[in-house]
Amino acid sequence: MNRSVALFVAMALLVAHALAIHTTASGDLAPPYDAAFAAFRVGRNFVHEGYLAWGPESGSLDSYPSLLWVLFSSLVERAYLSINHCAQLMGGACALATILLTSRFHSDRVASMVTPFLLAISGSFAAASLSGTETTLVALLFTTGFVAYERGWSWTMGVALALAVLARPEAWFITVLFFALRLLPWLRQTAGGGPRLTAFLLPVVAFLGLAALRSWHGGDFISSLTAGLLTFQGSSLEGVGAVLRDFLISSVSPLLLIYALWYLLRRRLSSTGRRALFLGAGWTLMAATHGAEALPFNESMVPVLPILFIAVQEGLVNALNSTRGGVRQLAWGSFFGAGLLTILASRVPENIGPLPLSRFQHTWLKPSQGPRMGTHGWLGRQGLAEEIEKTQFLRATGIFFRESVDANVTVLTPWPGAIGYLSRLDVRDLRGRTTAPPGEEQLRSWHRPGRFDLVETLSMEAGYVIPTCHPTPIPPTPNTLANHWILHLDESETPNPQRLTEVLQVLDLYELITVPLPSPSRTAGKRLHGNAYILRRKDMGQAPKLELKLSGRTLLVTCSHEGHEQLADLRLGLHESSEWVSSISPTGALSDNRSMLARKELLLTRTGARPLELMRIELPETAWRGRKLHATLLNPRSQGQHPFTRVSATAVLELP
Repeated sequence: MNRSVALFVAMALLVAHALAIHTTASGDLAPPYDAAFAAFRVGRNFVHEGYLAWGPESGSLDSYPSLLWVLFSSLVERAYLSINHCAQLMGGACALATILLTSRFHSDRVASMVTPFLLAISGSFAAASLSGTETTLVALLFTTGFVAYERGWSWTMGVALALAVLARPEAWFITVLFFALRLLPWLRQTAGGGPRLTAFLLPVVAFLGLAALRSWHGGDFISSLTAGLLTFQGSSLEGVGAVLRDFLISSVSPLLLIYALWYLLRRRLSSTGRRALFLGAGWTLMAATHGAEALPFNESMVPVLPILFIAVQEGLVNALNSTRGGVRQLAWGSFFGAGLLTILASRVPENIGPLPLSRFQHTWLKPSQGPRMGTHGWLGRQGLAEEIEKTQFLRATGIFFRESVDANVTVLTPWPGAIGYLSRLDVRDLRGRTTAPPGEEQLRSWHRPGRFDLVETLSMEAGYVIPTCHPTPIPPTPNTLANHWILHLDESETPNPQRLTEVLQVLDLYELITVPLPSPSRTAGKRLHGNAYILRRKDMGQAPKLELKLSGRTLLVTCSHEGHEQLADLRLGLHESSEWVSSISPTGALSDNRSMLARKELLLTRTGARPLELMRIELPETAWRGRKLHATLLNPRSQGQHPFTRVSATAVLELP
């Protein structure tokens, strides 16, 4: 096959792969990841407000870790274009350009297409190309730097590494690895000696310039990510092993590095293969030390994935050129086998006819690092589906806040990206990545933010707190929410009784409400996205108030509401003394079912001077005399008796 045709096929395959996996449940193109919206907000602030930070008095240059991506976002904002589409188009274009570059590492037409096809079928690379983050841009810069190093293009390599430093704060590490190629004899180029040492001044200047800019904007000289990396903060051999295991399971194709390692030990691996293996392995180990907060398909490894596949290619070339037929057949078989498993990782876990692939995929793609905050953390396509669902939910929540909530309130959330960008409110990061935690000046790392004093952070006077990042079938209880947050966020790490009591005391300042979420899709019009459970401070005084009125034999249930839209169920009960007797059904009849509701999912809006009539029933002449009517508004689908069940005080009417 002609190399140009094969290259075109590989690029088309990547486009089809990315579009196939990056879709919502309705089949639309999914939006960028939630984290990408943090860059979009900082870029918008830079254009319209003139500061490179999350807010005028919160955050700093490290509110998003990629200065280059923030500047790109600001250019899109200045041009009044769709940031979602532009970010995804840029990511896709960088991915295609990377495939083009990787085809230039071998003169053999067949061998030169190994890396492009491995990238095209890689779920990690396909997911990153439409994630809306700078990941494929960094991959393109790394690959450009490696091509330039191999060709001896000194200043091209220097510019690529300098831009990489601006695109990702930990990219200084790849510069160190490139510099090591010049120092280690077994990696040094024999012809020409490689790029000039002066070319390494460009990434050094970029690093120092970025550090000075960070200090000028009120941050530290070294980014929080670099500081954690240098001190191995939160790293352990067990954690690094779990990250590497998950990376190999979800990406599969890097397992073919066994060929590069085998021929390296036999001293038959090409010099290009040795250098690619050194760079790829070095970055992979570094990324594994802070990969606990990895995006779907272990995206932190994607920047070096093309270089790893170049090492795979060089090892496979030796095997395919072997004089023994068995070695060649094994090489082809493992290549196609790895490709098949890679495709399965990008596939929704379902059976194929009688083949029970669903159970196999669930077992295979189960993460070894345990569940993450708000999600299960599945590997492969399931993890991507979780991220897409989470982003859709958070985008809808951000739109709700923008359209329904006063502009002077503060929102506290562990997922600030989409909510902060779309709501335009003062959104504080519960994990300290976009805004510093109480008592701290430096922002936390996006990759490993660490734990903090949950009680002190929740004690901030935030009007609203976002407790979940995805739709839930029933409202959370204070105990389950406190236990979940302590387990994932608090410095105590375990929900002991004393700490649980302290967190519950802070949560008692809030009431749980249910709000209808608008659709985050423009084409969906007014279609609702679902419901969200949100915590709102009680002292804001926005809880609805019920009133029972009796006019003759007609009972009126009315509601006064000064807050924004919210949903509630109405429960009417007939009591005698202090004992419950019966519930009142929607038709006004009595029922022995204590969970019977008089009205379900009532949409409460701001009533003003005229209360909203919720229900009107005719009372029997004598049967209910001397008893009391109790009316309460509840959160839809709430179960049990706990403080988050009710959304209003109970109104009582004694019947004559």
